[in-house]
Amino acid sequence: MASTRRADGRNGTDPARAARKAAKTAATAQAPAPKQGYEPEDELDLGASVSPPGAAEVAESLLDIAGELAGAGISATRRLLGDALSPLRRP
Repeated sequence: MASTRRADGRNGTDPARAARKAAKTAATAQAPAPKQGYEPEDELDLGASVSPPGAAEVAESLLDIAGELAGAGISATRRLLGDALSPLRRP
């Protein structure tokens, strides 16, 4: 790596800065991944990360969400229609 001279006459490398950068890089490389989800202690495989969900799991989740939204929409519509038609039922 070639160092360059700056206007103040020093070269472009700073040993303290290089040491801080190396320490930060080493700390980042050793940091474990955060826990995701729940696993019982006896089934926990230390050092292994949780794999992302597959296409089937994503599709199932999307269908569950769509079902919940449809149910909420039907409930709200029924309530609004009941409120709108309630004056017609009174004698």
